[in-house]
Amino acid sequence: MFPRVTPTNTTQEMVMADRDVISNIAAPSSNTTLNMTSGTRVYHVSTDATHKLSLVLPAVGECIGIPFFVKTVSGGGAAITIDDNGDDPAFTQVVLSTTKDAVMLISDGTYWYCFNGQDYTGAGA
Repeated sequence: MFPRVTPTNTTQEMVMADRDVISNIAAPSSNTTLNMTSGTRVYHVSTDATHKLSLVLPAVGECIGIPFFVKTVSGGGAAITIDDNGDDPAFTQVVLSTTKDAVMLISDGTYWYCFNGQDYTGAGA
């Protein structure tokens, strides 16, 4: 096995702490809004047929260059919506409506940019 290369002036622990944390979100039992955090960057989400799930991105200025991934891993029909917290002047709600829909969102400090392979309402400039 090769030794792990770390940037100058960092420790192995600092590099390890910077890895993505995955959150597996089960289908909600009621309409639910969850605030995303910069510490959790990958969200695998299940839905059911009746309960809505809304995810709210962290502040756009606090997450510069940090990618966030959201994927619908199983769906019962209810869409997942992703909103900003009101600080991106051009943000439009992102909607994931089908199993295996996925999106990556990344901030430049002012706007959220959306990259995905499915139809959505849009995000960022």
